[in-house]
Amino acid sequence: MQRLQVILQLSPIALAIIVYLIGGGLYISGATCICLLALQFLFLDEEQQATSQIHIIVDPRDPLVDIVAVQGLGSAYPHTWMGKKRNKLMGRQARFSFSKPKVERVMWLKEYLPEDFPTARIMAFEYNSKWLYNADFMGIEEHASALLDALIEQRQDSPSRPILFIGHSYGGLVVKQTLILSHNNGKISSHDHYRWIADVDSGVAFLGTPHQGSKYAMLALVLSFIYRPLGGNYTHVLKLLSDGDALAQLDNEFKPVLSRGTTKQTICFYETKGQVWSWPFGPLVTRLSARLGQGPEVAMECNHNDMNKFSERDERYRKFIGKLRPVYNTLANPVANEVVK
Repeated sequence: MQRLQVILQLSPIALAIIVYLIGGGLYISGATCICLLALQFLFLDEEQQATSQIHIIVDPRDPLVDIVAVQGLGSAYPHTWMGKKRNKLMGRQARFSFSKPKVERVMWLKEYLPEDFPTARIMAFEYNSKWLYNADFMGIEEHASALLDALIEQRQDSPSRPILFIGHSYGGLVVKQTLILSHNNGKISSHDHYRWIADVDSGVAFLGTPHQGSKYAMLALVLSFIYRPLGGNYTHVLKLLSDGDALAQLDNEFKPVLSRGTTKQTICFYETKGQVWSWPFGPLVTRLSARLGQGPEVAMECNHNDMNKFSERDERYRKFIGKLRPVYNTLANPVANEVVK
């Protein structure tokens, strides 16, 4: 069953090309593509549909800051925040065993982050971010509105508590749109409480967020069009990632949010490695696209998919926390911060 799951994650087009190149012929490669599509339709569609909701991961007594993690495209909670830790075989077991090392999944938002920020309430926003299978046809405004509604619901008892967002990839764009909607006093709603989120001190850690899009967005558009019978969505989100004008407008609308009277801090992390299997042509989101033009820019030695995954407290995790800590301390100690100023 595990091998079947690996096969199901392959791209039918890529597999068809491989079969053709090794001498399978046009008809055999085409049949291979169709068979894999059928298998994916039968098995992958059984996955439970994600609903827009906030998961409270850690809720300490009298928290000082809300940390809100927002997932990117094609991800599923909680796996998108889990790093894979391989337990190596030792000694004679390693020499004489043909079995693969066991893989342990580490939910770092639950297992690591509370130790570094014990006064934080840690949450994760889940929504249907699929674009290839079972995709919905919601755009970024609908995703941002869902996040805004969920935050307001969860923060009714503490609407003035500072927020530190962690947005991975497209999730960072959702955070930007959420703050814009709140800053504009909720253009999609007449309720005043929409501005509660923009009024509080906040910070945003962007993990490989394509502020200027990605050159691979057009390829994803083609794949989602091919997968349209399986529920591929090529009309909203993927078009945004390939629309420079729309992304520039999002940036322009975000600037007034940053200059609002309350404390607003940003930090941009960018990948330095390309995808090993899916995209062997370089970083999925380049440094130029990942930069916001404000706040620190930090290189992370990993590929795009691993930007939001940590399997151990290694140098990459310590670097991430080290850059995040000053932002958190500013939000958690506003009085001390004012004295320093």
